[in-house]
Amino acid sequence: MKRIEYIEKTNTLISTKRKELIDKETGEIIEVDQITKKVYGQKNFWKLYLSDFLHVLDGIENKQVAILKYILDNTHPSTNMFIGTYKTIQKNTHNLKLLLLK
Repeated sequence: MKRIEYIEKTNTLISTKRKELIDKETGEIIEVDQITKKVYGQKNFWKLYLSDFLHVLDGIENKQVAILKYILDNTHPSTNMFIGTYKTIQKNTHNLKLLLLK
């Protein structure tokens, strides 16, 4: 019987399944528990490619790119969620409020 459990806090899927294996040398039947763990949205995968992308964007002088870079820098990697306000983006990117409302 297969059992599946999802842990939302860590974005992890864990499945457990009982299996029977046969030892080729002795013919003995061995019962084992197979445990599979999959983690979705791992930080290292996200940051590896995002950091390269942001490095390329640094070379472009544009206030809209600065806003995009700030949002990408402050997006949670495993949930892809950004929480911010116009005011905090304006303050941290040194942009005019009018540009953000375009």
